[in-house]
Amino acid sequence: MKPNPDRRRFLYFTGLGWMSMARARPARAFEEASLSDTARKLLAGVTWIKQAGFRVQEGNQVLYFDPYEVAASPHDADAILISHSHNDHCHPSSVGKIAKESTVAVTEPEAAAKIKSLVQDLRVAAPGETLTVGGWKIETVPAYNITKTHHPRSKNWLGFVVTLRDGRRFYHAGDTDHIPEMDSIDCDVALLPCGGTYTMNTGEAAAAAQAIQPALVVPMHYGSVVGTPKDGLTLQSLLKGVIETVVFDPGQGVAPPATRIPEWKSQ
Repeated sequence: MKPNPDRRRFLYFTGLGWMSMARARPARAFEEASLSDTARKLLAGVTWIKQAGFRVQEGNQVLYFDPYEVAASPHDADAILISHSHNDHCHPSSVGKIAKESTVAVTEPEAAAKIKSLVQDLRVAAPGETLTVGGWKIETVPAYNITKTHHPRSKNWLGFVVTLRDGRRFYHAGDTDHIPEMDSIDCDVALLPCGGTYTMNTGEAAAAAQAIQPALVVPMHYGSVVGTPKDGLTLQSLLKGVIETVVFDPGQGVAPPATRIPEWKSQ
């Protein structure tokens, strides 16, 4: 079969920049053809960094969720959304690598204190607020544990629902159990933790996904700090035939449409 030149390439973000699949292919990487048309459209411009960290590029603007162990220093963030102060979510070294003079960061008070010297426009929020940054609508929602003590509800730590300019809605759940507030989340893509111990395990994440009913689920928060590398595939299996689930390898993503990817060089 001849390759379709209109299909987007999957890209890998490394310490040297972006590399195509032809140059580097993790052992578990999926093929682009395995995605539905809906998934390709919804994930255009989305890269999983690792843990709960994601990079989302829309046009020439870039948004990060919980950047963690970012390898290069692109200084390209228009917005950084940080769910809470734990180091695998609020990682000052990574924030310093992606922040630029105009970056806006949205987070809760404890995380804000950790990065206040790195971001000039720092906006402190609690669950239930709505902000606009760079044309993106950002809604803060609760994230907490019910059966664990690691993320008390009293902390007012955050999840985010972000509406991009093209209308796509992403729910980044943060560190959370399957909480009642999830039942009212309206999103196209749900980024759900599934590594257990501090957050939902795979079974709980599958139940949460079925309560939320997004078009697409992307597993996160497994395989490095907590959980096993197989957790994403387990969640995918649990949701098979119910909700399409895309399992990224760390650093893997879908290129933005008709956008030139710059070479990023470590500083």
